[in-house]
Amino acid sequence: MMFIKLVIGKLIVNVVSAYASHVGLDEEVKKLFWEDLDEVGRGIPSTEEIFIGGDFNGHIGTTSNGFDDVHGGFSFRERNGGGVSLLEFAKAFEKEAIEVLRVSRGIFGGRQGDWWWNGEVQGKVKAKKVTYTEWLECVDEEKKNRLKDIYRKA
Repeated sequence: MMFIKLVIGKLIVNVVSAYASHVGLDEEVKKLFWEDLDEVGRGIPSTEEIFIGGDFNGHIGTTSNGFDDVHGGFSFRERNGGGVSLLEFAKAFEKEAIEVLRVSRGIFGGRQGDWWWNGEVQGKVKAKKVTYTEWLECVDEEKKNRLKDIYRKA
């Protein structure tokens, strides 16, 4: 979790970048993450703005089902435990700090995780993967060493 406070004239903006524990970790670790995020949120005076973004490793589902006040009515997949935690967090702050709960699909014309890369980065990653495959399949040791160096530089 990262936190930065910006003073813009008379406006104070708190930006929090939070990345929740991934699926498969102990429930106690996940609980501590949400407690820490709650502590950060409650530590910000109501006179200041707060923007929280990150990857909460949860799916909030396509329907609001009991979270009408914080669920924007847009999403995908089935709601899971991480999604419930995120919705509960948003609901706890609804009157204090939450205006919009925005959801990213995580996939935009590509594989999950690389949808935000620009064309240059995507091209370099693709070239690196091609070199890696050639390196693995190569049987000539001299050529294999050259490919390994090209791969490392890529």
